[in-house]
Formats: sequence, structure tokens, C-alpha cells
Amino acid sequence: MTVKVTIEIEGYAALMRKLRPPENLYAKAWRDAMEEVGRLGAEQARKTAPRGATGNLVAGISYKVQKSPVPRYVVIKNTTRRKKYSYPTLLEYSPKHHHFGWMRKAIDQVMSRADQILSKAARAIERKWGS
Repeated sequence: MTVKVTIEIEGYAALMRKLRPPENLYAKAWRDAMEEVGRLGAEQARKTAPRGATGNLVAGISYKVQKSPVPRYVVIKNTTRRKKYSYPTLLEYSPKHHHFGWMRKAIDQVMSRADQILSKAARAIERKWGS
């Protein structure tokens, strides 16, 4: 026996219109929040990065936000290389170099502040939906 249920949602077309471009009510606020998390992450990584003679490690820190209209991730990266190895990875995980966990500490600092940034975005989205 098959049971078929049909549900009609009043205002469905208006709701879908608010979720799609160009009226997408949450995309800009969310992207701005992700950009802010990325900037904060790169800034914090620069503060906690080991200072070497060349400064290449600090100079190689950057961030990238996914390119979709509603990004799902932001990446803090460092492309500095030393011979065959990724220099940041070597410093992050090698107890021999005495900088164990430098990037993880930066990420922990950002995570402790990310909820404030995302709450601000949520309030902006709520204001748009209310209007």
C-alpha cells in the first residue's frame, strides 16, 4: 500500500525568490563573515609564526574563501617551501624544531572569535528577512 501526501506551502514562491540571486538575502552577509574569518586567521597566523632570518614563513601566509556565492570553507595557507618539504608543515609537526603546533595555536585563537563573527552575520541575515 502506498500513501501519497501533498503539502501546499503558502508563500513558497516568495521564499524561494528570497533564496535565489539577485535577492539572495543571506549570501553577502555569509561571504563577508567568511572573508573576515579568513583575514583574522591569516593575521593570527602571522602573529604566531616563527620568525626566521628571511621572513619567508610570515610572508607566505594567505587565506582563500571558496568561490561559490555561499562559501562553505575558508583556508589559511602557507606555500613556503624548504628544499623538498613544506616548511610550515615541518615546523608545525617536528618536535626537533621547537615550534610544534604554531599554526594550530593560531587556528584555536580564530575559532574562539569566529562565533562572534558568525553571530554578527546571523543578525544581519535576520534583519534582511524581517524587512
